[in-house]
Amino acid sequence: MFALNWLTELGHDWLEQVSIGDLDISEFFKGQHKNLKDSFVIVFADHGHRFDPIRQSMIGRIEERMPFFSISIPENIKQKVPKLNQIVNENSKKLTSFWDLYITLKDILDLTTTNSWESLNNAIQDVPKFRQYSPRGLSLLRPIPTKRNCLSAGIPEDFCICQRETQISVNDVRVQEAAKKVVKEVNRLLEPEAEQCSELFLDKIEHAQTFLPNEKIAFDGNAGFYVMFRVALIVKPSMAFLEGTIRHLISDENDYTIIGDINRINKYGNQSSCVNIPLLRKYCFCKNNV
Repeated sequence: MFALNWLTELGHDWLEQVSIGDLDISEFFKGQHKNLKDSFVIVFADHGHRFDPIRQSMIGRIEERMPFFSISIPENIKQKVPKLNQIVNENSKKLTSFWDLYITLKDILDLTTTNSWESLNNAIQDVPKFRQYSPRGLSLLRPIPTKRNCLSAGIPEDFCICQRETQISVNDVRVQEAAKKVVKEVNRLLEPEAEQCSELFLDKIEHAQTFLPNEKIAFDGNAGFYVMFRVALIVKPSMAFLEGTIRHLISDENDYTIIGDINRINKYGNQSSCVNIPLLRKYCFCKNNV
């Protein structure tokens, strides 16, 4: 049997209310312990909080990109594979992603269907070729490499939390250009709804960081060296707090490229009630609000 339950009401909009569900969830698992002792039980979140003021801090950004994940191994499987619990515990200290959860589910299905759990005892680190389901994901039931990075884990550059970050002045010319690029890109996205949405203008650059990206992005043999920036800024008239990751080609002062999505990290309420396109709701400031 496979069951999936998704709870969003408690924590999606209110950071402080998540704890309200603690007792109910605890009592549920206590009451179902006997029924679930021979089942894989996985509890996880898809992302951290995106709009609470904490998201405007470094710890809030990390929390958004590193959601909670836990897995409970069935008692009967622990008996068949004594080392499995230790391996999973060790993997909790390594870089993992949702790709790994998918591969883990595939691994569980395969090992159960073939009734071959004991095979993990023989060569616990060796994954048979027919079980290498994805070039990105790895099964959490097998050792995850210690030196894994965002590139090998399939984690996009703008979601990677492994870079070495350094604060940089908001007055730096490159930061100013990167911020202008973010605003220009958001206005480009809003063009299809130009009759409904106001044009946005840079109001203030709140802070900026430069960081060393992964090997593939740091140097491109065909193009040259890059430097990466993360810029947080406020635009008017909406006073939206936006955050973007920008790649800058050092050899070309005009080369700035947006990496991934531009995030809005404060609530937009009814500012975008005039549009129905989900992507634009976080950017649009309806002209009827002016």
